[in-house]
Formats: sequence, C-alpha cells, structure tokens
Amino acid sequence: MKIIFKIDCGLYPLGLFTILSGICLHTAGHGDNHQIWEIWAVVHSVIAVSFSVLLAYHVHTHRTWFKALRRNTIFKKQPMTSMLSVACLVTMLSGIALIGIWGANTHIGLLHYIIGIGFTLLMLAHGAKRVRVIKKTVFPNHRR
Repeated sequence: MKIIFKIDCGLYPLGLFTILSGICLHTAGHGDNHQIWEIWAVVHSVIAVSFSVLLAYHVHTHRTWFKALRRNTIFKKQPMTSMLSVACLVTMLSGIALIGIWGANTHIGLLHYIIGIGFTLLMLAHGAKRVRVIKKTVFPNHRR
C-alpha cells in the first residue's frame, strides 16, 4: 500500500480522537473540577499535535494540488478543500495561541472551540467523500 493511503488511513482515527477529546475538554470546562479539565487539555493537546504532524505529511503528499491552488484562485478549483485548509490553519493558530495563555474560560478558548466545530464539519465531509477510495485501496479484494 502506498504511503499516501497509510497517511490517509491514520488521519481518520486521529481526526476522530481529536474531535472527541476537544468535546470532552469543552464539557470538562463546564464542570467544577479543574483537574479534569487539565487532564483533557493535555490529552487533547497530545492528540492534536499527533494529528497535525500526520496532517503535515498529508499536505506534503498532496503538494502538487497545493501548488496548483496557488496558481488558481483559492475557491475556484475545490471550494470544500480550500475552506477546510483555511479552517484548519485558523484552528491550529488559535490552538497555538491557547498554549501561550491560560486557556480555561477565555475568549480565545471559546473562539477555538467555535472554529473547531466548523473545522470538524468540513473535515467529516471531506473524509466521508473520500472513504470509498480509501476502502478500495486498503481492501482491494473485498466484495460487498
């Protein structure tokens, strides 16, 4: 199996774990036990960094598409993927900003959460659109 498909297969579970840990982190923020929030903050950070590293490899394997994106207008060729790229970048930047400050109950934390929801919806749509191709590549002899 090509490395590009191994990376794509790794993005699915890491993406889901990132989403779930982010939701758990947000939910823990509404509780009164700050230690639980801190644990979820660490879990979410570790999973999100792992996801970001794999995502960097994913972007690297699709570098020809991103080079073509620079030549065309951003939303002309693949609007969903372009919006996903922008949402991903903004979510990552707001997450990095949260590392520099105490993130509990801050406006940046809420902004990161709201942008993360949009990123989640775009990411799920992007992944669902490509799951059939991944499945055919990973299980070439599988019949229905």
